[in-house]
Amino acid sequence: MRISPYPWDALERLSHSAVALSTGARHAVARAVRVDRLSEAASAVLAGEVIVVLQEIRAADAPSSTEGTAISARTRDGSAEITLTVDDELAATAVARLLSQPVKLGAPHRPTDPALRGAFAALVMEIARRAHGEDLLSVWPSLPAAAGPGVEAVATVLLDGRGFGARAWVRLPPQPTRGSVGGVLSRLGHTPVALGVVVALGLADPGELTALQVGDAWLPGEGLWIDAGGAGRAALAAPGTEHGLGVDLSPDGRIVVRGDLVALSAEVDMADGEGDVGDVIAEAPLVVRVEVGSVTLSAREWAALRPGDVIETGHRIADPVVLRIGGREVARGELVSVEGEVGVRIRSLSTGNE
Repeated sequence: MRISPYPWDALERLSHSAVALSTGARHAVARAVRVDRLSEAASAVLAGEVIVVLQEIRAADAPSSTEGTAISARTRDGSAEITLTVDDELAATAVARLLSQPVKLGAPHRPTDPALRGAFAALVMEIARRAHGEDLLSVWPSLPAAAGPGVEAVATVLLDGRGFGARAWVRLPPQPTRGSVGGVLSRLGHTPVALGVVVALGLADPGELTALQVGDAWLPGEGLWIDAGGAGRAALAAPGTEHGLGVDLSPDGRIVVRGDLVALSAEVDMADGEGDVGDVIAEAPLVVRVEVGSVTLSAREWAALRPGDVIETGHRIADPVVLRIGGREVARGELVSVEGEVGVRIRSLSTGNE
């Protein structure tokens, strides 16, 4: 058996931007048109076999060529603009077949007849309707006004065995940079993301926490950020994270985004002295995080939030109240007033803390 090195030089070389643009273009177009149904829809409209063979996908700021019959399309949500360019002969053949008329070809390298372009645009619109996704596609016989970041797909269209050239350039709106928080959230799309509403950070020694029983009240002290009515400031954060999104709370459950980053750790002063490991651990204060419910939005909705935006929860932010240490839930309870000081009355202890 002969072993030879893998032919790395034979691999297609793609940039990160090209991959990101290609993914964005595919997702944007898929909302308007089921690409996997295009061949089937075109075959039904033209009463013949239509096969689309993809040849190449590349990043491009404009169509590589508009020679041929070119039409434009836009997704209803404005997430993508498309320039479809096909060989004049394909446009003429498809329109003639649809109208049951003989094929009339124009002179090579001459501008496409406006009537042919209009008829071909109507034909593409009908195919798009039959292969529709969640949103509709608007098609018209003109070109995009300006270039921009996008991706171009080059394909061969087989109509009853005859091959024709076709190119589809998809222009995308400005995308968040790869690796940025906005970019990650945008790519997650409609995936639900839940963040806890943190209203307090308190310190407690291990002995105090292990002594807690159902019915006891724990007071966060000066680390509480809300008043007895539930109004004040808070941070939206996932369990275990060290920072959260700063927000303001109102008693009716409205959350107003401030946009600042809130640190969710506390500085602890340790006394000097000698002692064994057990003593050190037993005396080490623990940072207790108090959460009053959570907010769930899609990843795309989180990415779109800006300072001043209002998140409507539809209910009071108060239940359930969760105590966390190091991202781990240790107890649940309810907000109570202890001689004018807001605290948490324990309703249940998590497994391992009873």
